[in-house]
Amino acid sequence: MKKRILAVAGLLVTLTTGLAFTSIASSDKGWELRGNDWYYLNSNGEQVTETWKPNDSNTHKFYLGEDGKMYVDKLFEVNDYWYYVNEDGAQITNQWRLLETEEDDEERWFYFDGSGRAYKEGWKTIGDKRYHFTDSKMDYGWLDEEGQMLDGDEDEAAWKSGVYYCGTNATGWRYDEEWLEIDSWDEEEYPDYEEMWVYFASNGKKDVSKTRVVGNKRYAFDEYGAMVQQWYGSATPSNADYKYYNNPSGTQARGGWFVAVPSEDQNPEMYEDYEERKFYANGSGTLYKDAVKTIGGKKYLFDSVGIMRYGFVILDSDKHIVRIIAEKEEDYPSVSEIKAAAGEGDLWYFTEDGANKTGKFNIELDGERVAMRFEKAGPAVHGIKDGYLYHNGILIKANKDDDGKYMQYTLDGKDYLVNTSGKVQKAGTYNDTDYNWVVEGDGETGYTITRNMK
Repeated sequence: MKKRILAVAGLLVTLTTGLAFTSIASSDKGWELRGNDWYYLNSNGEQVTETWKPNDSNTHKFYLGEDGKMYVDKLFEVNDYWYYVNEDGAQITNQWRLLETEEDDEERWFYFDGSGRAYKEGWKTIGDKRYHFTDSKMDYGWLDEEGQMLDGDEDEAAWKSGVYYCGTNATGWRYDEEWLEIDSWDEEEYPDYEEMWVYFASNGKKDVSKTRVVGNKRYAFDEYGAMVQQWYGSATPSNADYKYYNNPSGTQARGGWFVAVPSEDQNPEMYEDYEERKFYANGSGTLYKDAVKTIGGKKYLFDSVGIMRYGFVILDSDKHIVRIIAEKEEDYPSVSEIKAAAGEGDLWYFTEDGANKTGKFNIELDGERVAMRFEKAGPAVHGIKDGYLYHNGILIKANKDDDGKYMQYTLDGKDYLVNTSGKVQKAGTYNDTDYNWVVEGDGETGYTITRNMK
């Protein structure tokens, strides 16, 4: 019989639980107390060794060592299985025991099943919890794919390589469908993280490189299992999976506006400057991209990676960005630059809050105060609108100090005569300070304009 014995703490030899040791109803002579030690004698009066024997009521089993002495408070191995007898020598079953062995620097937990054997290897369900055992000892902390313990005290990055987490030596159960906060991480690798969390699925494995719904909210986890608190995915115009997860909650932004610093993939300059920008995600968390979207009755512009853009922008007929002329007021173009942009596409103007501005308004362009007008649909008015002339949204009018009461202006190859209000003058004769203006024709084909000295 193969046998191994390990000393355990707190050895007691007195019997305190009232276990009766009298003669067994058999041919054996039974139990015999010699001093403080119990022995078991067979029918020949010989000591029985290396086997189990019950008490007289057959309610408990006791083990006799190679010298015949009954073991007390001892962890020992028989035929590759560990057993434990308590302070009274009785074999324990269906119980946990925290025991100190010669092989470990600390006490370790063992679980002894209904036969008294300690669970040996692998995963076991005890109560409603899952535990892992190696060499019959309960494992704890981070475990790898094979269930081997990782030394978290020696390796602060054990959370990155670990697959399962089984609490501390005081608990030991596997984390299933449960969050775990990480105490220490590489701040250079995760510079903006104030907290670090990982999540374990129902099979106990840490979620890695995936998204998951927990409590009706969606989260993402990176290649090490860290809960994402930023952008997740690949920032390409066509990638609908590129989504944002709020910092520090980790919940996916969806169904509304949110503010975030664009990722380096989205916009390197904004990322470098840590410039916060506005985004809008639909109900599934997908960003509005490369489009003008109506939100709350107002129109907003989003570029190809989802950043809300504003200021003066040229859009094509499908409302895709051709060119952003300027966003910030200090960078607004001059009047001549706005006029020169006619023909590149449709000029739109979006205020800093993002909503496009329509109708008539005054604005300062490179130090010059001008009147502009945009269609209700969004683009700048170009040509005649309600009798007034506009060049890519800019109202064209005579300056009384420089031009007099009227000014001739050519737009798209057609000549017009406008007054100081920007009103286009129809066919007729108009008296100016030093000239008489003669207008012939109509606005459809353009006017013929002559100027005669008085």
